[in-house]
Parts: sequence; structure tokens; C-alpha cells
Amino acid sequence: MDDLEIFNVNSYYNTGESDADFYDEVDFLSGVDGIDDYDQPVKITEENTTDNIDFLDHVDFLDGIQDEMDYLDIKEEHNREPIKVVSKQEVKTKEKVKQNEVKKESDHSDKYRHYLTICCLIGTLCLVIIILIFSWKLFGPEKQASVASNKSNGVWPYEASAKQVKNTGGKAASTASNKTKELMKQKVLFVGNSRTVSLQLSGAFKNATYFAKQGLNVKTSQTIELKVKGQTMSLLQLLKKKKFDRVYIMLGTNELGWPYTYKFESSYTQLIDQVKKAQPNTKVYLQSILPVTNKRAKKDSVYNNKKISKFNKSVKNVAKATSSKYVDVGKALAQKDGSLPEEASTDGIHLNQKFCYKWIEYLKKVK
Repeated sequence: MDDLEIFNVNSYYNTGESDADFYDEVDFLSGVDGIDDYDQPVKITEENTTDNIDFLDHVDFLDGIQDEMDYLDIKEEHNREPIKVVSKQEVKTKEKVKQNEVKKESDHSDKYRHYLTICCLIGTLCLVIIILIFSWKLFGPEKQASVASNKSNGVWPYEASAKQVKNTGGKAASTASNKTKELMKQKVLFVGNSRTVSLQLSGAFKNATYFAKQGLNVKTSQTIELKVKGQTMSLLQLLKKKKFDRVYIMLGTNELGWPYTYKFESSYTQLIDQVKKAQPNTKVYLQSILPVTNKRAKKDSVYNNKKISKFNKSVKNVAKATSSKYVDVGKALAQKDGSLPEEASTDGIHLNQKFCYKWIEYLKKVK
């Protein structure tokens, strides 16, 4: 324990010879044997005051000190740091340091806001990129192919063809030759998409059986069930139920948006194998995908003649692989540049009645 204070006994208490007994009694101060020793400074510690509380109350030689707590207060006052006098220069220096600290904090805040702005810009850029990627998937070429397929295979295309059939009054029917009539006497099955539906509506081949629907492709044609002459059945069920002399298949228009032609060839080959297995003695004809008009090709990234030519090569490959007959119908209907004449279609894809009859006229020449 630190010393409380240094006192000179004689400076605080005047005594005489009659007070000898008092000095003998004051033996709590270590090393004090006689009165002469009281002239020397002595240290009053917390230890010796603690053991002599009653004595301290009796001896009031320290003015104002009544008990042990007063001694502790003295110690606290003794240990208190002195007040330091600060010059003006030191005040200015401290103020300058404080200003610098405030400035650093401000600079740090500005730097943080700068980084935050950059992060926001990067986040916005990433969001825009993500939106562009999803937009590409939602509205890119493949999606356009699907949308265009739905449009081209909706009700309106062959409804337009049907209206033209009514408007023409069946005038094109007079162009049918005797050989065509002989073909009509045979049991013929047409399998295809909305273009084959247009052929059915035109009346160019009334006696034929049609397994056709808008949107039909090489995959769905193997499983879908359609209403054929009042009965709902799949293609295989139809082939098992009725014997045909010829089967004409035209598929591929709705597959133009597919990214890989080998998948088209694979599914097409599988379909033909099933047809031949059901009717091994029937002649199977794979018709080419019909071209579209230049007007339609220019505004459509999917239904254009460049893609049609590409997929027609695949049709040839399938015909060769399955020992089927490839029939280039588009060659008989197209212009010199390979496109479909503008007068042949109202929508650039589906044939009107006149060209449906030309279609049949061409088929009659094929053995």
C-alpha cells in the first residue's frame, strides 16, 4: 500500500515533559523510541492507522483527521494528478489534429460512397446482361421458330385457302388429267402438317385419306391421335386398320427452327420404319418441304428458303436410308429462283386451291 502522507509530529502537536507517557503510548509508529525521535519525519501508513483506530480518535494532533476514512481521503488527494497548463499552441495543434481526423473520416465516407456507386453500376450491368440472355431465349430464333410455327399452323392459314377454294368456284378442277384420275382411284394416304390440311381443304384429292394436323412434326406424328373419317386413332392404328397403295408424307416445315438436322433425320427415319413395318408392301413417298414466297422469307428468320433447302437434304438422306421415294414437289411449284410465287399463297406458306391442284398434277407423274 502506498504511503498516505509524511508528517512531522512536532509541527502538528506541541508537547512538554509531562507528556512523556503520551509518547510512550504512541508506539504504533515504527522505529520511534523516544521523544527525540518525534522530531524526525515519520510515515503514517494505512497499516499502522488501521490497527490504532481508537488511538487516532483520541489523538487529534493531525488537525481535521478524525478517523481512518479521512486518511484514505488524504491518500486520494495525494495521488491526484496535478492540473496541467496547456499553451495556445498546443490547443491549436490539438484542434488541427481533430480537424484532420474529421477530414479523414469524411474522405473515408466519400471513398465508401464511391465504391458503393461502382458496385451498383456493376450490379445493374449484370442485371441487364441477364435480361438480355433471357430475352434471347424467350424471343430468339428458336422461340421465333416456335411462334412462327404456331402462327403458320393456326386456323387462319388454311381458312384463307378454304376461302380461295370457294372464290375460285373449283375452276382449277378442270385441269386434272386422266392420269390424275387414275391416281385418285388408288388407296392413298397423305400424312403431313397444315400444308397437307390445305391440300385436303382444296378438294384436289377427295378420295384420299388424310392424317394431317397443323403443327404436326416427325415426332408428334408417331404418337398423336387424330380423327380420321369419324374415328380417332393414331397413325399406326390407321395403317393396321386400312391397307394403302401409296403413302405420301410431307413433314419438316415445323422443324425448321430445330438447331440440329440430325435429330430431324433420326426422328423421321424412326417414323418411316414404323410405317414400313406396318405395311411392308406399300410405296412410301417422302415429299420435299415446299418453299415459301420471297416476301415471307425476307421477314422471317425461320421460314426461309435457305433453311428449307438445308432440311430438304435431310429428307433426301432419310429417303435413301429407308429405301423410300424422294419427291421434289417444290421443284414443280417454285419459280426459277426456287421461291414460291406470290400468287400461290395468301400468307407466303400455304398453297391456294390452284397450286394444290398443281401439286396433285405433279404427283400423278411420279411412279
